[in-house]
Amino acid sequence: MDFIRSVAETFAGHIYGLQRDLLKKSVEETLFVAAGQDVRISPQIARHRWERYIQAQGRSEMIELFLANYLWNVLWFRAGDVFGQTDNRAVEYTMRRLRRACRLLVNAVCQSKGLKDSVSLPVAERVVGALEASISPS
Repeated sequence: MDFIRSVAETFAGHIYGLQRDLLKKSVEETLFVAAGQDVRISPQIARHRWERYIQAQGRSEMIELFLANYLWNVLWFRAGDVFGQTDNRAVEYTMRRLRRACRLLVNAVCQSKGLKDSVSLPVAERVVGALEASISPS
């Protein structure tokens, strides 16, 4: 959806390189999920669905979804697209489990830091930094 791509582009701002690509992809995925995963909807309907998602799930839930998507994309990049190399169902299952593990890890980090219901974008930036530092090779 071009609208989501344009929102992600704006969100990425003045960030460049790989970090920008990872950020944009994570924003796009988050907005796509929150909009109901329908590429044919109008920008107005997408905005309305995002508002409903935030009202129903909470702002912190959307930020945690973004963080989980970001962590997943960082791991995906570091591992290479090994999952796309085969038709193996076991690999697909492992991929789904890894994505769920990313979500659980982000939820656990936010809860352990007392961030439930109070996650903000500056806090999200700190969580992203901590997650990146924990998975980067020393």
